[in-house]
Amino acid sequence: MVALISASDVPAAEPAFRAWLFRIVRNLWVDRVRANRRRDVLHRHIAESVSGVAEATVERHLAVRDAFSQLSVEHQEVLALVDIAGFSYKETGDVLSIPGGTVMSRVARARQRLFELLSDEAAVSENCRRHDIEP
Repeated sequence: MVALISASDVPAAEPAFRAWLFRIVRNLWVDRVRANRRRDVLHRHIAESVSGVAEATVERHLAVRDAFSQLSVEHQEVLALVDIAGFSYKETGDVLSIPGGTVMSRVARARQRLFELLSDEAAVSENCRRHDIEP
């Protein structure tokens, strides 16, 4: 799908242009997420695309994706921009139109929640393995 982007007032400064561009990308992403929740399709695609990779690695990858999808949209946004895309807290604040302090606290809470979800997942998987049952 190709989208045409046009604007009457494109920012000239690189940081402002970058924030403007990522805001567009973010809005497209939010629209796509709302339009189709595809967690199961995504899991299937990942499992098929990594056929030669060890099962444990695929399992961890799916667990991280699943845990990430359970985070709130606000937490997903800040983690995606800071930890995945490599934006600074200030750049992330500019993209999301929130203060830098809010970015820092959301990142901390999102990382803590992700850790909790993955710890719960590990505990469930380990318990199931000990009893030879499927999680």
